Amino acid sequence: MKINLKNNVGIIVTAFIALLFGTRCAQAPGKDTQNTPNTGQITVAVDETLLPIAEAQAQVFNATYERAHIHMRYKSEAAAVNDLMNDSAQMIMIGRPLKPDEKAFFDSRRLMPQQTKVALDGIALITHKNNKDTELTYPQVVQILKGEITDRKQLGKGGSGNLNLVFDNSNSGTVSFVLNEIGAKSLPKNAFATKTNTDAIQFVSENENTIGIVGWSWMSDSDDPKTKVFLSKINVIGISPKHDSLPKGFYRPYQLPVRQGLYPFTRDVYCIVRDRSAGLASGFSRFIYGDIGQRIMMKAGIVPAQEPERVIEIVKKPVQ
Repeated sequence: MKINLKNNVGIIVTAFIALLFGTRCAQAPGKDTQNTPNTGQITVAVDETLLPIAEAQAQVFNATYERAHIHMRYKSEAAAVNDLMNDSAQMIMIGRPLKPDEKAFFDSRRLMPQQTKVALDGIALITHKNNKDTELTYPQVVQILKGEITDRKQLGKGGSGNLNLVFDNSNSGTVSFVLNEIGAKSLPKNAFATKTNTDAIQFVSENENTIGIVGWSWMSDSDDPKTKVFLSKINVIGISPKHDSLPKGFYRPYQLPVRQGLYPFTRDVYCIVRDRSAGLASGFSRFIYGDIGQRIMMKAGIVPAQEPERVIEIVKKPVQ
């Protein structure tokens, strides 16, 4: 009999990463100029909403390949795409594929960026610890994001007070995701942005009538001390599925609801490499999409694009 274990791999992944640190590739020290899949230097621009998972990937890759130097730059989604266009970054990680006009830009320069889906991430809605509006229907959330519901009284849950929306950054991937989701060109008047996800979470923890919209990867790793601090300050809002055909209930951006399509606010995470040649950028992208990188995603509480499987064979023997 064989059992597929797709969850609870934290101990396995941690041990495997520790093994990599102890047995990393024996490479001669020194500065490298040759750009290969595991040597050289590149700059990677990352949407700041994806910082925790991107940082974990870079740390393991750099520790595994001593002659590879991945320089991570965390910024807004728009700034990351601009860096890829002007070759300030050889690879980016953002929560979407390239838009048609962006692809046209590269086509005009006879470049064909390599786009690889590496994970499925949730966009979390969070609120103050004392706020009891912790379960909302998908239509209610859309009305809130459009500015049609601006007072907690309209939710009919006993609360009152003007609602405000706070995002991590005005040019972040969460903003572009929400605008696309609600079919709007701009956010409502009661929405504003801080500078980072940390700032947005802190603001929500201090203001009871505020709903924050942040990247779930900032709170998804239950083993991370920072996650425990964040979750102690706020409530994560449960949201009903987008389509009536799905099982009823209120779901949060945990791995299982995201994987099953029950949580409505999810996005595909892409690694986009400017040059398709077999250089370090392609090597890093393949690493993230490979077995180790996907296990890192799973350990971090994010749904990997290719879910790793571990098969254990159980042999039955009679009890003596």
